[in-house]
Amino acid sequence: MFILLRKCNKESGVVLLVMIFFVMCILIISAAMLSQSINQTNLEQQQIEQIQEAQLAKGLFWKAYANSAGSALTGVGSTSNTVLQNQWYVGTITEGSVGGGLNGTTQYNVAVTYK
Repeated sequence: MFILLRKCNKESGVVLLVMIFFVMCILIISAAMLSQSINQTNLEQQQIEQIQEAQLAKGLFWKAYANSAGSALTGVGSTSNTVLQNQWYVGTITEGSVGGGLNGTTQYNVAVTYK
């Protein structure tokens, strides 16, 4: 064993090259993991905003429906602004085609956007 060590010149730099290659591999792997983590965080935030948007649209419709007391929806054409977790949501209800809904009912469109 000591004979093999004597044959390897101490100034050859083999250990240095192996360590540099090892550190480069670790850096590449850690950068890939960080990039994947950031992408997943962004996707999760978009999904949270879409869920909040859908729930606000439902709430806006049912609020208008409850206020109508069986007649035409009140608040059609109005805009509702809501802030959730420092995010602005703007919701509007518009009347679609009369008789264009199921069985001749009036269609209402609820749109919620976030900024």
